[in-house]
Amino acid sequence: MRIAVLTNSFPMISETFILRQVTGLLDLGHSVHVVAEFSPDISQPLHADVERLQLLEHTSYVNMPPLRNASRFLALRKTLVECFRAAPVATIAALNPLAYGRRAISFSNVFRLGTLLPHLHSLDVLHAHFGPVGEQFRFARRSCGIPLVVSFHGYDFSTYPRSHGENCYRRLFQEADLITVNSEYSRRCVENLGCPKEKLRLLHEGLDPGEFTFRERMLPIDGQISLLTVARLVPKKGIEYALRALSEVLHTYPKVRYSIIGDGPLLSPLLQLTQSLGINHAVTFHGAGSGEIVRAAMDRADIFLLTSTSASGDMEGQGLVVQEAQASGMPIIVTKHGPLPEGIVADKSGFIAPEGDPVAIAKAICRLIEGGNNWPAMGRVGRDYVAATYDINHLNAYLVKIYEEALYLYRRKRT
Repeated sequence: MRIAVLTNSFPMISETFILRQVTGLLDLGHSVHVVAEFSPDISQPLHADVERLQLLEHTSYVNMPPLRNASRFLALRKTLVECFRAAPVATIAALNPLAYGRRAISFSNVFRLGTLLPHLHSLDVLHAHFGPVGEQFRFARRSCGIPLVVSFHGYDFSTYPRSHGENCYRRLFQEADLITVNSEYSRRCVENLGCPKEKLRLLHEGLDPGEFTFRERMLPIDGQISLLTVARLVPKKGIEYALRALSEVLHTYPKVRYSIIGDGPLLSPLLQLTQSLGINHAVTFHGAGSGEIVRAAMDRADIFLLTSTSASGDMEGQGLVVQEAQASGMPIIVTKHGPLPEGIVADKSGFIAPEGDPVAIAKAICRLIEGGNNWPAMGRVGRDYVAATYDINHLNAYLVKIYEEALYLYRRKRT
């Protein structure tokens, strides 16, 4: 099939699930072109597959100039002429203010259409990642005659509707051919926003278990226990509560050490908290890391933590890193937050603690340490669960079936 993958920015180190879908579809023999709203942050590390498959050569960026800027007017003239010459019917349709409101009036639809133009007549399906991206490219389904699949991941069904209204996806839900969600929790949230049940498909974010070296964990004799979190440093990841929990754990297990891989706006406040708690000696902030760095860290660590919490309504959609950690053989501690309990085998591959409760999180860590003899069995349960449920090869094959179903539904509506 010929697929256009639509997203905010590509590639992004925090969105490996999109990269794995793209590379998997290419490996299956499909044609994929990525259309991103913005160019990526060049300071972020690139995944090896980006270079291996020369994905940047298969990526286009909208990068439209800002409103009320002279460069936008100059770029618009050129893009508008190109769109009218190549696809006049689609261009006129994209400029319908009754259907697309501000995106038609501001001509942002034209810039997106211009980015799609080179591939417009050779596409079978559009696949938008995140609800707002689906809404931004909604025009392309109708004006260009291409079925649209939209994948929801987290913020798009939690914080975005809070700021844009509960009906922000009304037209998208009406027009998109199929909607995918990454957990049962996500399904309930998207359904509550008004998505018809019959359009929803469960499609987990996946991984290749073969990329993660499985190692049975054993309780270190010297007490040097290594905890690991891989997460963006943003409120919903709840790293504050992990740090406060660690300060409690260190009273009983003083040799425990905690590594955090990730970057974000909370770095400075978290560093200050670490200092005020007096646990600098036990905590290391490593910054953002590539996939290779993350896998190596997972191979070294003993226990994985993800202590997410609801922050101004922002919620996890799946928490793929939890499955990655289980693939490596680590016992897990997650909070009872959104979909996270779905992603482990409770009390068998890991423990679940209340969100936002450092004392309870500390007790879960101590309980795991005290039951160190169970780590090998917990690791095997986690690895088997991930291999059976989150294998990207199986999920990408299912994704192709979703595309085929969307194409069938679209054609049936037009006849």
